[in-house]
Amino acid sequence: MENHSFSQTHYLKADQYRHKANYYKYTDIEKYTWYYQKYLKHFYAAINQQRTNSLQPLQILPSRVRLLHAAHDFEKTDVYLNGSRVLQEFQYAEASSYLSLPAGTYQLDVYPAGTTIQTIISQKIKIEPGKAYTITASKVEDNVKATLFEDDQIVPHGEAAFRFIHLSTDAPSIDLAVKNGDVVFHSIEYREASEYLGISPMTVHLHARVAGSDNHIHSLDNLVFKANHIYTIFLVGSVTGAPKLEILML
Repeated sequence: MENHSFSQTHYLKADQYRHKANYYKYTDIEKYTWYYQKYLKHFYAAINQQRTNSLQPLQILPSRVRLLHAAHDFEKTDVYLNGSRVLQEFQYAEASSYLSLPAGTYQLDVYPAGTTIQTIISQKIKIEPGKAYTITASKVEDNVKATLFEDDQIVPHGEAAFRFIHLSTDAPSIDLAVKNGDVVFHSIEYREASEYLGISPMTVHLHARVAGSDNHIHSLDNLVFKANHIYTIFLVGSVTGAPKLEILML
């Protein structure tokens, strides 16, 4: 009975914080996130104290979202979700940390830093329950678009995994290969992600080359894959102009 009473208390507190969070969902992302974290604390406490009871879960579990700025025409940007600024002076080739959010549809607006007149990106993004995403901003013809890539969150114990995402605006389709060895990922197009590949913890030397050829584009030397980690390797920049090609490993 004691555990049941404690779980009821936590569920009630969780419900209170959930309602407070929802009140600020579209007006103040900072308060919304703060109250939502409080909700999660009590929700998980209730689950841990009483895993089987008659109460229904009050809310779906949160998802995680991070952003990567790969649109080099805009050096610094401000990023808004549902009208509230979540990133300020977010720089090219910079990635944010993960933000925990409940599932749902969000309005993503990106502006040149310090302005709110003309958006660079204005898109609806749909977040599924319990999933992790990387949202990239990259150029498509004369516009900048946001692309959602779902991130794996589980890797076998003691192993690592990685994938490759092509975000170089003027690079052709790319093969990612072991240096002086086999191709790891074949024909990855612009704004496309490879599948994840499991790997034992080690240091690896790779290179990107024009798909189907030995034409070298960029070296990826001394990539360190640690146990129990999942990585995404991004190729950003320009083959022919500025900024130069570079590798980002998250």
